[in-house]
Amino acid sequence: MINKTLAQMETGLGSTEQGYLVMYSVARAIQAVRIIEIGTHKGGSAIAFCQAVLDNGHTPHIWTIDDWSRRPGSKGRALANISQAGFTKYIELVQGRSEDVLPSLFQRVQRVDAVLIDGGMDRGTEDFILCEPHTDCFVLKDTKPRADGGREWDWGKIEEKGWNVVNLPTRHLKGDGHLVGIAIATRRGKCDDTA
Repeated sequence: MINKTLAQMETGLGSTEQGYLVMYSVARAIQAVRIIEIGTHKGGSAIAFCQAVLDNGHTPHIWTIDDWSRRPGSKGRALANISQAGFTKYIELVQGRSEDVLPSLFQRVQRVDAVLIDGGMDRGTEDFILCEPHTDCFVLKDTKPRADGGREWDWGKIEEKGWNVVNLPTRHLKGDGHLVGIAIATRRGKCDDTA
């Protein structure tokens, strides 16, 4: 179903096709229902997660956070894309910087099944640490090394805190095929059989 849903959307949603398939597959595999996304952009990831939850026969509860300061026109596109997919009743857009809105959001929603963090937001590791008491599964996007000097993921710190990390070197299938990267992190002993 995910390919049909995303095929209806505009091109250039922000992630690679295989990135959306990984997000969709992880959400389906862990039977996620409640998901927080940090870095909405045009809404493609929220749509992929929503479709996964629906395909599992559940009612999605998705909160997606962005301040849209980098690309102000993207908020309108996100709203339009989510509406076009028919998911407005399942996806709540939360406007603001993650460090400002996450504490009050977690007070309201408590725990979630998964958190997506877009590494392009420059706060990947910091957002991970802020969210980790509230979930046992992360999908981490844009995990490639940053050529632009932006902040990179601190894998050692994440693994020291008791997380298993699988980093997939996904590439853009269109254009120059540059490395993007997506990772899955699960808390040891919660989403696997390790103690």
